[in-house]
Amino acid sequence: MSSRSHGGPLPVILHVPHASTVVPEECLGDYLVDAARLRQHLAASTDHFTDELFAPDGLGPDVAVVRFPISRLAVDPERFEDDAHEVMAQHGLGVLYERGHDGTPLRGPLTPARRAWYLDRWYRPHHAALERAVDAALERAGCALIVDCHSFPAEPLALDLDRRTPRPDACLGTAGAHTPSWLVEAGCRWAATQGWSIDVDAPYAGSIVPSKRLGRDPRVFSVMVELNRARYMALDGTQARRTDGFAEARAFAAGMVRALRDAVGAEVARRVREDPGRAEGQAPTSRARFEFGSFVLPFMRNAGRERAEEWEVLHQRVPKEAGYLGSVQTEVSNWTSWRVDDHYYVLPLDEGPFRWALFRISWDDNYGHYGWSGDVRASGIANGRQAAGRMARALFRRWGIDLRTTENACYRDFLAAL
Repeated sequence: MSSRSHGGPLPVILHVPHASTVVPEECLGDYLVDAARLRQHLAASTDHFTDELFAPDGLGPDVAVVRFPISRLAVDPERFEDDAHEVMAQHGLGVLYERGHDGTPLRGPLTPARRAWYLDRWYRPHHAALERAVDAALERAGCALIVDCHSFPAEPLALDLDRRTPRPDACLGTAGAHTPSWLVEAGCRWAATQGWSIDVDAPYAGSIVPSKRLGRDPRVFSVMVELNRARYMALDGTQARRTDGFAEARAFAAGMVRALRDAVGAEVARRVREDPGRAEGQAPTSRARFEFGSFVLPFMRNAGRERAEEWEVLHQRVPKEAGYLGSVQTEVSNWTSWRVDDHYYVLPLDEGPFRWALFRISWDDNYGHYGWSGDVRASGIANGRQAAGRMARALFRRWGIDLRTTENACYRDFLAAL
């Protein structure tokens, strides 16, 4: 984790996925319900006003907003792209909803071509925008905080997995190692100071992390914050309106973001004090210099061919001077199961301050294809094989991978082979 994050405000990305009530006209022909019934589904399913509740105003500098422009009833950007990995898909609420808020049919079956049309037009560009925001934050400050901004109804919907009542005033959702316990505790403390009841991963769980960072990059922190709609709004038929509690809820949300941001900033400062060399991403006792983060090598830049279903397709574009190091294949489990299939390479660099680059062709379980990932650059190491081993070991340490555990034996074996 870079000490740059201690020298300025911690970057915050406000992710607002479900605030829109827009169903594009070109989608309407796929629905089984008329306009009046669709408005009822929208009224019940939308996280109304969350784009206003979680606004950057008053949060200080370096706050980005990534907002999904259409309704979740058209495309839900918080679902996994592949329904095989999405627990709600079996209830008709995968990435492309087939059922409405009450469990009744909403949209007919989509052909593979029509499904791809939805994903290419809205889902994938949105996730690319979130990835860019996180990449930019890591480049500027070495770490980033994602706040996943939501709301929930006071009474469970027909297909909700958690049907307990009464529901709290707010809840926090976690994303495994990306949401450490001290970060959850900071959010709960803030709620307590405001007299709001709060639960963790209940009635809703999880928080978004870009797929290429999920389970791999501890510099990315993520917390879902959900507000009970009864605290700030009401429905007049299908029309959402703000109630007298709206200003208080907006202040609560802003305070929550500040509390989470302060907690991450304090942790970054602590790590820098305790281990300044590691915080800069380099070993204090070594002349080698490392730079972590996403970078783009020249052969990765053809945007139209940056993904493939088989890794060998991208492998053919790897320069001949790059050395193939092997692969790591496993399953990780945070709040869901995640397939890891990473193919590693080391490349000598001729220009700039760095002598070597470690990059991957990596399976993206969210998009269902392979893509590029630039992970580490290094200087001060003469031998390419030695550079590969040291960069890989430093990268795995940075990801928080404990090489002593059984579940991480694949990473240990990979290093041993080097």
